[in-house]
Amino acid sequence: MLAPLPVAPVNEADTVLLPEGLKGLKRMAKLTGLVLEGSYLNLDGGFDSKSNRKAIFNAAAILILIFKGPELPVSSEGC
Repeated sequence: MLAPLPVAPVNEADTVLLPEGLKGLKRMAKLTGLVLEGSYLNLDGGFDSKSNRKAIFNAAAILILIFKGPELPVSSEGC
């Protein structure tokens, strides 16, 4: 689905852009009769924050975060 998304300068943090974009997506879904419950929302790690996770949870969507950059080392103890 295409939905209106906020436009901001490059230096604007992704975490503050998601709430407005999610509102636009929910509004478009309601207008078109589409159900977001159980849908997947793929975002990069820049959108990861406690408030964004809560907003996505409240929209009943399933969050998939993709982190870019070097892989973190994993110890043999599991942590």
